Amino acid sequence: MIINGRRGSFDQFVATSRYLKTPVDNKNEDGPESEEPFEDEDNNIQSSFSITRMKTISHAVPHIDLLRLPAAKFQRPAHISRSAFLTQLPQPPPSPSQEGLPLDADMDDTSNFTDTNTFGVGSGTSEISRSTSPATQTISKRVRRLLRPPASEASSGAKRARLDNVTSDSSHNSAPPKEKKTPQFAVGYVNRGKPKAADYEDVVQALLLRAIHEYESRIVGVSPYPDSANQSKWAKICWKEACCVASENYGMTERMSKMIKSRGSRIRGELVRIIRSEVASCYGFNSDTSRTKVVRENRKLYDTLIFDSTFTYKNVDDREGYAQNRIFSILIQEAWFSNGLKSKGIVFEKYFNPISLETLALLFTMVKFCIEEWSNGIREQAKLSEEVNSATFEAFLKDLRAWNALAPDVILKIRSKMYKKARLAAKVDLVTPMKNHVAGAVEDKLRKELEGRTGETDSEDEEEDEEDT
Repeated sequence: MIINGRRGSFDQFVATSRYLKTPVDNKNEDGPESEEPFEDEDNNIQSSFSITRMKTISHAVPHIDLLRLPAAKFQRPAHISRSAFLTQLPQPPPSPSQEGLPLDADMDDTSNFTDTNTFGVGSGTSEISRSTSPATQTISKRVRRLLRPPASEASSGAKRARLDNVTSDSSHNSAPPKEKKTPQFAVGYVNRGKPKAADYEDVVQALLLRAIHEYESRIVGVSPYPDSANQSKWAKICWKEACCVASENYGMTERMSKMIKSRGSRIRGELVRIIRSEVASCYGFNSDTSRTKVVRENRKLYDTLIFDSTFTYKNVDDREGYAQNRIFSILIQEAWFSNGLKSKGIVFEKYFNPISLETLALLFTMVKFCIEEWSNGIREQAKLSEEVNSATFEAFLKDLRAWNALAPDVILKIRSKMYKKARLAAKVDLVTPMKNHVAGAVEDKLRKELEGRTGETDSEDEEEDEEDT
């Protein structure tokens, strides 16, 4: 280190710092600041050094907008349970002006998809307006009214695969906020491959689960094997319904849409898992297949049940009670009414009351699939095939529609009874509604009891007791 042109060590420089004085302490009135020499005790090196005071830099006081602080609290919502919206029933039916709109009708004329390129960044949604002028909106509404099917056509037996007969329950009197929010990933989210609801912030996660549950209910009650166009349509409708129930307005990304649509195969696989556990006990298959006789009896039972779909009858020996075998009631209860108030059959009653022909056809298809695993007398687990099972479903649905046409009113009561029985098993209606009873004669009786009382009856009784003692 060089000090005033002389080379010295850093230790020498530190030693000299004890003798340094600031210019304020060593300033002459008539001249510039003086430099007081110092002597190094070890090396006797004469030197001089001075320190100049740095200029003070002042900063402006930062401006804090106090009016924006309350709003900032709502940018990150508090923790919400995953099942926050699963017990909320759909809103009342739409107003008469909205009745008859098809399932794919876009109520707000705005695309509900968020630009996936900006997702998670918080830069907003990419909304595509379908009609920009009031005149165009008016024309669009007129076209929709013209496209509605007549009432007679809607009540006919065609049903158009039941796709347009289930209307949305969204109440437009309590529409979600106009400003659309962008879904955000959860704090600390790490991409681990397969998308799941837990990847998202609490509100979006709860909305996703609600939309997923309704999508699965549509699969069960409307059509187990929808085409790709209906899958996308249903995902959008279920997301809108979830936002409406929660009074939220979030855009739906393509990633989220795929998550919802993927639940079709999952719900069918879950149903097969439940059926496998019930087939043996309901139909009498013997799982102890170590003996040849048992295997032979299982094979004979399989032949009996499969022949002309005998397994669908209540009495398999006499082939009586078509579509009323007890296994179907058991499966309906376990699959869709076993979770109390969160059960799909309770929350999304419109898909289950009454039990639809499509639901029965799905049950027939999956029960037949599980029975066929016993074709060799020993249960051998098979792999689900959408192509094969969808064809089986259509065949069963055709039979069920022919059966329904024989006595529609009677069969409607049978299907309604299936729903009531499943709802009763869910035990959600056991709480007796509270009724007001302080009225009329009861009110008059209570009034007479209070006449002449001051409200201090207890204290007066205590005083009388003291006088007696």
